[in-house]
Amino acid sequence: MITLLKNRVNKDKLNNVTVIKGRFETPMLPSKSVDIAFFSSVYKEISERIEYMKEVRKCLKRDGRVAILEFYKEGGFAGPEYGDRMYQSQVIEELKKAGFVLTRNFDFLPKEYFLLFGIRDDTTVAN
Repeated sequence: MITLLKNRVNKDKLNNVTVIKGRFETPMLPSKSVDIAFFSSVYKEISERIEYMKEVRKCLKRDGRVAILEFYKEGGFAGPEYGDRMYQSQVIEELKKAGFVLTRNFDFLPKEYFLLFGIRDDTTVAN
């Protein structure tokens, strides 16, 4: 997927996109370099999510945002196994612990929730 993304960036001459392969422990991004970090159906895969999102927070610019798209926990539709899905409330609580605040909850998708977070004003985040 990384190779496909790099090829698309080159083909479409997306000069404002840099593809960086992160790790499960850290996103591998420079400090204060990111406008928006977008997680599409991958947030649930991160084992130490709160710690990871604290690392993501360090990478965001002052007005940076985090967008998370995940399948609803409830509902009998196709997608990840029920046990692999997360309630929105759990995602919101984890991001809060990592120093974020929910700024928007979009509801235009029938099977997925789309949450947008900003950096909390208070800069102290509990370890």
